[in-house]
Amino acid sequence: MTGEKDLALAFMRALWAADFEATEALLSPDATWVFQLGMPQSQQGPGRIWPARAALQRIVHDLFGKFDPEGFSVSPARLIAEGDAVSIEYEARGRTAQGQEYQNYYVTILTIRNGKVVEVRPHNDTAHML
Repeated sequence: MTGEKDLALAFMRALWAADFEATEALLSPDATWVFQLGMPQSQQGPGRIWPARAALQRIVHDLFGKFDPEGFSVSPARLIAEGDAVSIEYEARGRTAQGQEYQNYYVTILTIRNGKVVEVRPHNDTAHML
């Protein structure tokens, strides 16, 4: 299971660095991204379940653009793997482009098959994030 954990952590580190190309390279062609009900994306476009590349583009370009890149950091706390799923618990801290401090805790569950991420399911306090 080490390979799946390594791949999941590589995917998340590329995401946290807003490296669209590196993150996209780890996705399967038919990968999906499942938004929580409290996220605005769950009410737009395709609803809760998006093609992962479209969700990734939206997150990297829209959401991450609201943060000061010099003041954003992520600290992974725990990785748990079972079957084809890897769960990553982490803390994100940052400063918005307007100078506000931000801190939130996340768990993202990645489903991995054949060396690629096939599903991304992030979970966090959506009210706090928004």
